[in-house]
Amino acid sequence: MTWTYSGDPSTSDRDACRYYVQDTDAAVPYMQDEEYDYLITTWMPRFDNIIGVASVVADVIANKYAGVVDVVADGVKAAIATLMANFRQVAVSLRSMYTSLQSTGEVDISNLMFSSGVDLSIEPTIFAVAMHDNPLAGQQNVWPISYWPEYTEGLNTYIG
Repeated sequence: MTWTYSGDPSTSDRDACRYYVQDTDAAVPYMQDEEYDYLITTWMPRFDNIIGVASVVADVIANKYAGVVDVVADGVKAAIATLMANFRQVAVSLRSMYTSLQSTGEVDISNLMFSSGVDLSIEPTIFAVAMHDNPLAGQQNVWPISYWPEYTEGLNTYIG
């Protein structure tokens, strides 16, 4: 197995993944090249963005440290167990970056609407909490047509 990093994230997808996860120190490699290549090949079709793949890489590295415990020897403590939580946080941060890249702002649905005015063919919904709790009150879904004055013009009837 090999470990390489060119120092330029734009060189390859593997270098970009290493950059986002900060696996850039050859003295302390978190994953080998072949492992990166496997994850990139597997997850790139799903995310179509290297930041999404890097979030999966961070999760895999966190899983690697899931069973590791802290070591104390001769008064020196090596807090290795926190690596899992740290890489989980990196994965969450990368997913947030990926989501912000995918968001496009607001959705324009004006082409789906017939018009921006009132649609007189749709009855207004009259609904209230406990509207059917008193059967002696009679029919509760009767609405006066005078809700829309431009539609009634002289009609003072109710539709039931």
